[in-house]
Amino acid sequence: MNELRENRGRLDIAASILTATQKDALKDSIRQKCNMSSKQFNEYIKILLENGLIDAFPAVNLKHTCGPKNKRRTIFHIAQTGKRFLKLYSELYALVDRHVANSFLGNSPSPRQKGFATFLHRQGR
Repeated sequence: MNELRENRGRLDIAASILTATQKDALKDSIRQKCNMSSKQFNEYIKILLENGLIDAFPAVNLKHTCGPKNKRRTIFHIAQTGKRFLKLYSELYALVDRHVANSFLGNSPSPRQKGFATFLHRQGR
């Protein structure tokens, strides 16, 4: 499985965060799904929030709404702009995958292509 692992680009990371927030999600859930450090998460979530790709709101009516030191927890949810980004991201990668596949007739797909195929499968496409 490690041979399929390669470094993700910024767009790949942004897309994985947006995918994880298609349903309301807390920070720890997103970090776990996206395999991210806290520092990396904070950097990306700030950019996604500033650009309106993600919405954040206080967690209410949850069993455990308070974290350490009684800090309120935040729920993240993909915004309409984020949904558009994901749609364009998947269309771009589908186009790139077709081009690469046609360029290397007969070669097995690269780890990145396999990873993107998994991403599309999880999206239900």
